Amino acid sequence: MNKKFKQQLYSEVLHKLESDQSLSGSEAIEVNLAKQECSILEKVLLRAQRLAKEHDLEPVVQKILSRFRLTSGGVALLFFILGSGASMQAFQQSQVGVVNFYWLITVLLGFNLIALLLWIMSMIGATFSGTGISGPGLWIQKLVTRYLPGNYIIKSAAQGVFSTLLSGAIGRWWLSRMTHSFWLSYLTGGFVTILLMLSTRQFNFVWETTILSTETFSFLTQWLSVVPSWAGFEVPTAEQIVISQLDKFDPANGESLRQVWASLLIGSMMVYGLLPRALLLLLSHTMVRRGQNRYKLDLASPYYVNLRQRLMPATSQFGVVDPDLRKKPEKGQVTSAWTDIRLPAEALYVGIELNQDQPWPPTGIPHRDDLGKVEDRASQQALIQRLASSGKKPVVAVIPLNRSPDRGLERLLGAIRQNAKGDLYIALSEAGSPQDAHDGLTATSSSISRQSDWYQLAVKVGIGAEAIARMQYQPQKPGAERKGNLVAGNGT
Repeated sequence: MNKKFKQQLYSEVLHKLESDQSLSGSEAIEVNLAKQECSILEKVLLRAQRLAKEHDLEPVVQKILSRFRLTSGGVALLFFILGSGASMQAFQQSQVGVVNFYWLITVLLGFNLIALLLWIMSMIGATFSGTGISGPGLWIQKLVTRYLPGNYIIKSAAQGVFSTLLSGAIGRWWLSRMTHSFWLSYLTGGFVTILLMLSTRQFNFVWETTILSTETFSFLTQWLSVVPSWAGFEVPTAEQIVISQLDKFDPANGESLRQVWASLLIGSMMVYGLLPRALLLLLSHTMVRRGQNRYKLDLASPYYVNLRQRLMPATSQFGVVDPDLRKKPEKGQVTSAWTDIRLPAEALYVGIELNQDQPWPPTGIPHRDDLGKVEDRASQQALIQRLASSGKKPVVAVIPLNRSPDRGLERLLGAIRQNAKGDLYIALSEAGSPQDAHDGLTATSSSISRQSDWYQLAVKVGIGAEAIARMQYQPQKPGAERKGNLVAGNGT
């Protein structure tokens, strides 16, 4: 587990622990981090690291993971015993000294093959749907957190750990690694028992059927023998297959037949059972490590949106002021704006479905950088045409915060991003008082929920979290020279 993923894991643990209220000491840490010049992700990870150290969460998480590994080891041992018992039972149910080869193969590899096919189908379905294998993951999470001894801190931390490890792409491969390790233990137990039985007792291998022909069984056996023969195992010939039928079996040929059938049995167990599971176990482990390296916190969730408002205060000046606007502003005018992210100094601005109390364009946006407003299909087409000749300047789309981020806006932003030659930024705006522009916006549950919706839409369009700001749209007093100002509030 690399350092960055461990920090993100601690952050998800804190997410669960702070479901009701922030942990003690978090306010001082947040005030300190708010003064630092770094990205929101870096601040979130630093906060998690410091709170984890302050509240001794690291040994708690390590204890949870250790108990989980211990439990997994116990289950793997149980599967080893079950595999050994199944193999021994298959031998004991046969006639004295005579073993039905296909019955033995079915017992040892049949259920493994069915489980392998089910795993492949579930992985294909989960991959195409973009989700995790949620059923087993939720069941394991509930089982562990319910019976895990400890207080509220330990149980909440366990929920944070397993909600991260058993969800999404990491969860798919984490569960796959567990599944393959358990089945590998089952097959290893059966394989060891087979070697012991064949080493200490003498068995003759036969086959029998009621409805299938001899040619069919001969074809099936030869098909089964292909891969083991490539691996160097001795396999029965067509003649040996025929004379091994129960009613044609001659004990005089028992010595030679025993050797080739035992070799085919061992070879089949290795190439059809042990080797595929071992390779899939290695693949799953590699994919888990890869998933941990590529893991990203869901900064669009309400928890992180709320956290962002405390870690990224409105301190950076926003907007470009025309030369004629650089003089000292008249009373009632505001020619600057503030945001938690550093929007580009040279950018193009477009207003999208603004409210009546949000006139366009605001003070501080030069005429040359004004792409106008989008209110209907005709204005959308006009915007796309203007973008084609706008150069490589970034585009800032100013949208009311209370506007619902529906599919129509998703398509529009996608079209803007596709046609703009520069990066696309979103400024979520709302009207307010001049005091709000400097003191920051109050984070309410409804505004945080709406911002979370906007973050999720931005992810679909391909816009990063660092390209979204919450702005304060400040109308001017009647009789002012321009129609309004954009003033950023607390960033999201």
